[in-house]
Amino acid sequence: LGRLYHLQNNTPEAVKYYQQSVKHKPAFAPAYYQLAKLAIESKHFDSAESLLRKSLTLSKGNPEIHYLLATVYYHQKKTTATILPELNQAITLNPVYTDALSMRGIIYYGDQKFPQAIKDFEAALKSEPGRADIYRNLGVSYIKSGQGGKALMALENYLKYEPKAADRDKIEKLIQDLKGIKAAR
Repeated sequence: LGRLYHLQNNTPEAVKYYQQSVKHKPAFAPAYYQLAKLAIESKHFDSAESLLRKSLTLSKGNPEIHYLLATVYYHQKKTTATILPELNQAITLNPVYTDALSMRGIIYYGDQKFPQAIKDFEAALKSEPGRADIYRNLGVSYIKSGQGGKALMALENYLKYEPKAADRDKIEKLIQDLKGIKAAR
C-alpha cells in the first residue's frame, strides 16, 4: 500500500504505511529503503542517510541502496572520498548500473579526472544508449580532454535525444564552435 500511496503522490499516507511496516517487521529492509526515498524527495537528507544505513544493515547486496546513499552524500556536499566508495560498491554489485556510472562520471568530472569520467559515461551509454543527459556530460568531458570530434558527436546526440533541451542554444553554439575548429584544421 505504501507504494500505491507514493505513486498517488500521497506522501503522508505512504510514510505512515512504511512506518507501520517497520514497526511490525523491524527487519523489513524495503520499508527503510522506501522511507529513505521519500525523505530524499522531501530533501530530508539526514533522515534519508540514517534510513539507508539501516537498510544496508539488512540488505548489504543491494546496489540501489549504495547509489542512493551516494546521492544523499552528494546533496549533503560531502567529499569525493565519502561519495565514491558507495558508487564503487553499487557498480561492483551491478556493473551496468547506469545511474551509478553516470553519477560517478559526474564526480570524476568535478574532480577534473576527465579520462575516468569519459570511461564511466561511455559505460553508462552502453546500458542506456538513449540517455540524453549522459551524452551531454560525455560531450563536455570530451571537450575538457581535448577530443573535439568526439565531443561534437556526443553533443549532437544529446540534442537528438533531448530536442527541447533547456540549454539547446548554448549547446548549438558549442557545436558550431566545434565544427569551426574542425574545419580550420
